[in-house]
Amino acid sequence: MDEPKYDKATLALLREQAKIRAEHPERPPVTWSKFWDDECFSPPGTPRPAPQTVSGLINRLQLSRATQAEKESGIREWLASNEPTDYFRRDLERKGLLHLLPD
Repeated sequence: MDEPKYDKATLALLREQAKIRAEHPERPPVTWSKFWDDECFSPPGTPRPAPQTVSGLINRLQLSRATQAEKESGIREWLASNEPTDYFRRDLERKGLLHLLPD
């Protein structure tokens, strides 16, 4: 199998990352395989923190292509068993979705 070819800047970055890993083996490796909306800086294996935005929750619930009614139903269901942060509440207000909060 052919080895991938990299430009000089990428090779320099890969060498620098290898040097840092060698000097600091206690640090968890950085993974670039997937970024979560609000949690891209969470260490691997830790529970995902609560979403901070309505769009983050919609992505997490995999409702990006759903109808507005389906999105609201999913948000309402999530809010029934999760306590939203203050920022999330403000985002609900900005988007006119405060009516989805449980009574």
